[in-house]
Amino acid sequence: MITVKPYGGLGNRIRVLYSVIGINREVGHEIKILWGCSKDLNCPFDELFIHPDNCRVRNFEQGLIKTVYEFSLRKLRFSKLRPYFYDLVLTKNKILEIKNETDDFSALFKNHSSIYLESCISFYEGPKIEDLLTIHPDILNRAETIFSRFKSPTYGIHIRSTDNQLSKKYSPPVVFENFIRKKLEEESNAWFFLATDSKEVESELIESFGDRILTSNNNILDRNSRQGIKNALVDMVCLSRTKKVYGSYFSSFSSISAMLTGIECENVTTDSFDHGVDDI
Repeated sequence: MITVKPYGGLGNRIRVLYSVIGINREVGHEIKILWGCSKDLNCPFDELFIHPDNCRVRNFEQGLIKTVYEFSLRKLRFSKLRPYFYDLVLTKNKILEIKNETDDFSALFKNHSSIYLESCISFYEGPKIEDLLTIHPDILNRAETIFSRFKSPTYGIHIRSTDNQLSKKYSPPVVFENFIRKKLEEESNAWFFLATDSKEVESELIESFGDRILTSNNNILDRNSRQGIKNALVDMVCLSRTKKVYGSYFSSFSSISAMLTGIECENVTTDSFDHGVDDI
């Protein structure tokens, strides 16, 4: 049995599940997902994804259960007792340690029958994410009505402009505006699907480039709401249907959007930074 508790935002949680499900294809353990609804992602698993094979999901809503859970971890230090209940306990730091040493998680999973994993980072490279994790049909249908309007070529633009300080510092909106302008000089027929957490940034780019900027017209961006998270996943799917994703530095949302379908992702950064995918 693998008990996995992904945490963080949507991109972080998807890459953890992708890693566990991908490695487990060679191992065959039953998987139990502990899905906590928090201010970073306040939407149940079942409204975003279809249950993977050989997998159970337990949603934890905000309220008394979450309060008791956090109290037990912080005050009673229940986390120190986990080694008594599981053969193997993997946290973010332990995963980073293993990646630096052997990076052989498949063998590690095969050698343990009871595993607890709590993390926000990836530890597996394989097929595209949509081959392992099925997005809810309601999300896919909404996305399809949007990307069916894409023209060729349509590039994906993801601007993280509110909560991620490294993204704001090294991938500010102005570098994307300059990038789009340069891209249009190279490809006058280029179109851009924009996903952003800022309505102000969206309005400014539409004002600058008109109908060359396509959006999903999401009015609810709050991650502490079910609709806000669903809207974010719709944007992810739409980005994955573009020719290439140009994303924000240190944002898993950018890289995971591209990994959904296996397209290329490149970060758009200030002149002091090289382009690349630099999130953990």
